[in-house]
Amino acid sequence: MTTLDTDVLITGAGPAGLTLAGELRLAGIRTTVVERHPARPGHNRGFTLNARSLDLLARRGPAGPVRKLAGIAFPGTAATAYQLLGDVVLADPGALSVGVNTGPGGSVLVIRRPGYVRVVTEDPAPPADRDVPVTLGELQAAVDAAVGRHVELRDPLWLSRFGDAARQAARYRAGRVLLAGDAAHVHPPAGAIGVSAAVDDAVNLGWKLAAAVRGTAPAGLLDSYHAERHAAGAALLANTMAQALLSGTGPELDPLKDLLARLAARPDANRALAETLTFLDTAYDMHAAEPGVHPWLGRLVPDLRLNTRDGAARLSGLQTMNRRP
Repeated sequence: MTTLDTDVLITGAGPAGLTLAGELRLAGIRTTVVERHPARPGHNRGFTLNARSLDLLARRGPAGPVRKLAGIAFPGTAATAYQLLGDVVLADPGALSVGVNTGPGGSVLVIRRPGYVRVVTEDPAPPADRDVPVTLGELQAAVDAAVGRHVELRDPLWLSRFGDAARQAARYRAGRVLLAGDAAHVHPPAGAIGVSAAVDDAVNLGWKLAAAVRGTAPAGLLDSYHAERHAAGAALLANTMAQALLSGTGPELDPLKDLLARLAARPDANRALAETLTFLDTAYDMHAAEPGVHPWLGRLVPDLRLNTRDGAARLSGLQTMNRRP
């Protein structure tokens, strides 16, 4: 039997696990990350970071189910529709345009990547076992059916299938087990928010867990991770489910889409929608509704430029692990 001499054990080297490991190491906590895959995969499931997560990472300087075992429930809705995703090369680079390509059988989303494209389209006939590997032939047939013509796909880097399930762990902490990222919540991919949410979870948890390991955490500090991030996770599920519904093409959605388009044309409403969908409006419950409190209470403090005794500095350069992200 192998014995680990570590303060914190993290299972999973995804965005949440690696970010949490970095946060703990900043606090001088001995941390070990275990990952079941022996090597880095040749693909990335998500490559979008929103303004909030970029801000959090920038403040750290230059880049440098395990749930089932803990008996934590994972309520929510099962997937009702599936999509196919492939990182492939287009034999004819002009066969599909970047963005949404609509045809008689559906639509194909194309995202340009260095040397290849990511294509996403409806899965017309998902197998009973959703974990069965996707083949290039399946993706090819689905793309052709959607656009109504043959679009040759070559050299697949990654092929996958995903659904619109929306689930959230009933609690983010069960004793010595804490959940973050995909272990805490799964949701439709609308808005490409998953990686950013994982970073948010890890940064919120990191300094609290570090204080708990050191023995300097006040009573209830570690439990505040669930209180703050579970509420944020619930908002995440609601927002992505709403976006998934709006991506439909039924005529019954047209009045709602028209209303939102007219609201988005107004600067204040547009800003509010953007902040909601990117979670820049995340505010933790710290009695901010009481009269006379500062409007920043419970929110991410802007990375202000300060004049100090030693000269000008950014707020992030003065922060310690006692900060509240």
